[in-house]
Amino acid sequence: MSVELRKAVLSVMVETCEQLLDLTHEYSFDDFVDDEETCDEVYHNLILLGEASSRLPEKFMQRHKEIPWEKMIATKEGLESGFDVIDDYMVWTIVRTILPDLHVQLKALLAELC
Repeated sequence: MSVELRKAVLSVMVETCEQLLDLTHEYSFDDFVDDEETCDEVYHNLILLGEASSRLPEKFMQRHKEIPWEKMIATKEGLESGFDVIDDYMVWTIVRTILPDLHVQLKALLAELC
């Protein structure tokens, strides 16, 4: 995969993190679970993050182990295969506790490639 394509994938990931953070920043957990449309959009964006991660070369992911690539891919797979058993609290925890740091890490990695 070319450096330009890696930059494009990381750009999508950064934008997706920003969308998720913007979408949920004023929500409480109760607001989140009561808003089916927002839940669906959050699930979709988490799936997108996992899909983008899975498209990056293994060597690239190994060089940047500080980023939880495998967890993003596993989250994607869990959301895709288990829509009837999604743990909203787990999703909320990802968005509120993991995503802000992930956003910073991805932005830094993208800047490093530019």
